[in-house]
Amino acid sequence: MRAIRFGGGRWAAAGVTAPRLAGVVVVAAIVLGLTGAPQLRFGDDRRALFRTTLAGATAPAFADPAETALLLIEGDLASADTWRAFTGLVGELEAALGEDAVTSILDVRAVVRATGPPDATALFEGETRPPPAALTPAALARHPLNTPALLTPELDAALVRLAPDPTLAPVGAARRIQDAAVAVAAGLPPGLDHTLTGLPIVRLELVTSLARQQPWLLGGGLAVGFALGAVLLGRVSDAVVVATMPVVVIVTLYGALGQTGLRLTPLINNLPLLLLALAFTTSLHLVYAARGGLHAHGHDFARLAATMRRVVPAVVLSALTTALAFLTLLATGSEALARFGLLGAAAVMGLVPAAVIVHPAVMAFALRLGWRPVPARHDAGRVARAIEAGCLTLARGLDARRRVIALAALAATVAAGVAFAQTRPAFSFLDDIRRDAAVAESSARVGARFDAGAAIVLPLPLELDPPDPAALTPLRTAHEAAVAAFPGAAVLSPWTLIDWLAATGRAVTADRLDTMLAAAPPPFRRLLLAGEGTPALVLTLAPRESAAIAAAAARLEAAVGERLGADLAGTAQGLAVDAARRGPELVAAVARGLAAAAAGAALLLAVACRSARVALIALVANLLPVLLVGATLVVTGQPLRLASAMALTIALGIAVDGTAHLLNRFAPLAARRRPRAALARTLRELGPVLVMSTAVLCLGLVPALGSWSAGVALFAGFAIATLVFALIADLVVLPPLLVLGRARHQGSASGR
Repeated sequence: MRAIRFGGGRWAAAGVTAPRLAGVVVVAAIVLGLTGAPQLRFGDDRRALFRTTLAGATAPAFADPAETALLLIEGDLASADTWRAFTGLVGELEAALGEDAVTSILDVRAVVRATGPPDATALFEGETRPPPAALTPAALARHPLNTPALLTPELDAALVRLAPDPTLAPVGAARRIQDAAVAVAAGLPPGLDHTLTGLPIVRLELVTSLARQQPWLLGGGLAVGFALGAVLLGRVSDAVVVATMPVVVIVTLYGALGQTGLRLTPLINNLPLLLLALAFTTSLHLVYAARGGLHAHGHDFARLAATMRRVVPAVVLSALTTALAFLTLLATGSEALARFGLLGAAAVMGLVPAAVIVHPAVMAFALRLGWRPVPARHDAGRVARAIEAGCLTLARGLDARRRVIALAALAATVAAGVAFAQTRPAFSFLDDIRRDAAVAESSARVGARFDAGAAIVLPLPLELDPPDPAALTPLRTAHEAAVAAFPGAAVLSPWTLIDWLAATGRAVTADRLDTMLAAAPPPFRRLLLAGEGTPALVLTLAPRESAAIAAAAARLEAAVGERLGADLAGTAQGLAVDAARRGPELVAAVARGLAAAAAGAALLLAVACRSARVALIALVANLLPVLLVGATLVVTGQPLRLASAMALTIALGIAVDGTAHLLNRFAPLAARRRPRAALARTLRELGPVLVMSTAVLCLGLVPALGSWSAGVALFAGFAIATLVFALIADLVVLPPLLVLGRARHQGSASGR
C-alpha cells in the first residue's frame, strides 16, 4: 500500500507557486458569481423525469387530466344565481387563459347542443331511444360525457380543469393559471367557495417554497460550518479562513447556473447545500493539515506546498468517488436525473481547482493580513485535543479486538446487503409534498369529491369510420371490455359519444361527430381522439398508490387485448401510468447505481493506493453504512423512494472522503513503523478533522430536515444517517481491517 498519488504532486501546489495568478482566478470566479446569480431561475423537472435522455421533448398525443390544474367550486349550484355566477367564472377563465385551456361541464353542454334534434335513424337494430332531456344542471351532471366527473350529482360542487400552456415552461404556465384563477375567483358571490389545486399547482408551490428556502438553507449551512470550524480550530480567524473557500464555491456555482440558463429544479435544489457542506469539509482538511507546517516554519507561505502535495491527492480521490456516484444517475435513462447527475459531478469536481487555487489564494491573503495559525497541541482549543485523546484510546481498544471487529463487520455487511436487496421501490409525485401542507390537503379535498386522481389513457389503433356499424364494433367491444373489467369506474371513449347519440335517436354520421367535437375545446377533444383520429379509452380511478395504478393499467390492457386481439390492445399512457410504471423503475435503477458507485470507488482506491487488498478493505468500510441505513427500510416496512435512493448513492461517494484521507496518511506512516503505531498516529492526527468534517456535513444538512419539501427532507435525513454510520465505520471498522491487512501483507513479504 502506498500513499495516494496521481502521477506526481507538482500540480497540487500550483496555487502556492503562483499566488497572484490564483488571486486573479478567485476574483474572476466571484465576479462570475455576482453577475450570474441575479439571472438564476427556478423550474420544474416533472416533465423531464420520465423523458429518456435519447428522446426529445414530445407533446403527449392525448390530453392528460393529471396534467391539468383543478379549480374546485363548491356551493349550491342548483340555484339559478349561483349557476349563473359559475358560468360567468368559466367565461372569464376562457377570456384570461384561452378557450383551449379550460374544460368544464359547460363543454358537455356545448357538445350536446351541437348534435341537433333527434332523427329516425337508429345505429343498431332494436335499440330504444328515449326523448332527449332538457339541458339543466341536473341533466348535465347525469350525462355520460360527464366523465371524468366535472359536476357532482348533488349539484354542490363543480370542477374546472385548466390546462397549462405547452409553449411556456412548467413553472411559468402554472403561475399564469394561478394568477388568472385567483383573480377570477375573487369575484365569486359569498355562496360559492373555491379551491385551486392539481399537480401543476402543487409543483408550483413546491418550486416556490424551495426558492424561498434557499437563502435559509444555505445560511444555516454556512453558520453551522463556521461555528464548527471555530470549535475545532479554536479561533474565529481560523474559521473565517475555512469558510472563505466554501463561500467562493457556492457563489461560483450560482453564477454558473445563472449564466448558463440552467434552472434550479426540485432535484437540483439539493446540490448547493450538499456542495457547501463538501466544500467546508475539504477546506477543513486543508487548513487543519496546513497549520502544523506553517507554524513549524515561521508561517512561510512557500511551506504550504508540502501540505498541498500531501493532502490534495486525497481531495481528488474524494471528489472522483463522489462524482462517480452522481454519474451513476446517467444509467437511469431519465433526462432529469441525468441532468442532475452531470451537474452534480461537474460541481463536485470543481472542488479540486478550488482546493488547488482558491485555498492557497485565501491562505496567502490571510497570512498577509497577519493571520498566524497554530496546531491544536499548541492552542487552547480543548475540543481537538479531547478528540485526539479519545482516538488514541479507541486505537488501543480496537487493536485488542481487531479480529472480532473484522469478522463482525463482514457478517454485518453480508446481512445488511441481503436485507437491502428486499427493499421495494415506490414513486409518487406527492412524495415531494409534506402531508400536512395546504396543497396536499386541497388535493385530498378534490379527491374526496371527484375521481380526479389517476387517469389511465389507452390509445386504440382503430379506424373511426362512422356511419359503418362494422367499423365501430371494435370500439364498442373495447369500451365494454373496460367497463366489465372496472365495474363502477368512469370510462370515457368515442363510444360514449356514439352510444349516447344512438340512445337519443340521433344518427351517427361523420359530419355530426365532427360538429360535436368541434364544439368542444381541444383538451376535451384530445381525451377522445388524437393525431389523425385514433380513438382512446380514458379510465379514471380514485387516487391510489403507484402499484395499484400500474396493476390497473396492466388489467385494462389485458382486458381490451383479450377482446380485440393483442395487436389492437394498445399501451396505456398518461402521467399517472408513467409515474406508476417508470417511477419504481427509476428508483430501482438509482439503487442499482449504488453497486456501480461502490465498484467504481473500489477501483479508484485500488488504482490510487496501488493495492487491491486496500480497495476491498475500504469497500467493506464504506458499503456497510449505506447497507445498514437501507436495511432499516425493510425492518420498518417502508419502500425505497427516489429521494432516499439518491441520498444513499451520493452519500456512498461522500463517505469515501474520510477513508481516502485515512489511507493517504496511514500508508507513509505504516511504511516506516509497525501498523499499530502507524494507525494510532493516523487516528490521533486525523480523528478531530474527521469528526468535525462529518459534523459539518450532517449539521449543515439539518436545516433541510424542516424543508417544505418532503423529498428534500427525506434526502437530507438519509444522507445524515449514512454519513454518521460512515464516520463510525472509518473510526471503528476500517482500522482493524487495515492492521490485519497490513500485517498479512508484511508476513507474506517476509516469507518471500
